[in-house]
Amino acid sequence: FLFLFSGLSCRAGYYQPDVGAASCLPCIPGLYQSNKGQTNCTECPRDTHSTKTKQTMCQNCGDNTHGNLYANPPGQTYCQKCDAGRTISGERGSFECVPCNKGMYNPTPGHGCINCASGTYNNTDNTQCVGCAAGKWSNVIKSSTEKDCQNCIEGRYSSATGVNSQDLCNECSPGKVSADKGNKNAEKCQPCSSGMYMDEAGKEICKNCSSFETSDGGA
Repeated sequence: FLFLFSGLSCRAGYYQPDVGAASCLPCIPGLYQSNKGQTNCTECPRDTHSTKTKQTMCQNCGDNTHGNLYANPPGQTYCQKCDAGRTISGERGSFECVPCNKGMYNPTPGHGCINCASGTYNNTDNTQCVGCAAGKWSNVIKSSTEKDCQNCIEGRYSSATGVNSQDLCNECSPGKVSADKGNKNAEKCQPCSSGMYMDEAGKEICKNCSSFETSDGGA
């Protein structure tokens, strides 16, 4: 079986199905032959590939890639990347691309999924993380829902998105207050009316002046 004709024995990476042939044929890309004296080449198994001729073994697909499931002609000549928002799952030989887990995203094909940072949550196709809207904040890492975004408390506001701490909600300046939550800008901080004042930042209601004092509006 090893010697096809007149002492001819094809070395690994080659084959010859015809007895009596004078030369051997190279295995084409997508196929390999690890033994000598063979009459055919073998298809690269799933999740491996071969891009050159005369190969004695196939190369494993790299990280977050899988074999071409619909190779035609047969044999794996390249590996495919998982789409953005997806990652590899399973064992070699049965790899498949699955969506990133909740709270994770992947914006680039062929890359792994990573956690959404605090102040953000993943979108529906897991390709990006969306920042909490203005007036809100979240310290939750790996969030998958906008519900984790909380309103800035009374006396504060935030015009920025993706805020990851309540402390980063800006305080209304002294002389101004706000009784509302989730304020998006400083305009929501209203000046104290005449006869009232606020000498601290970040407060929700003004103080009354004493009977012996008075104030102009905005004090």
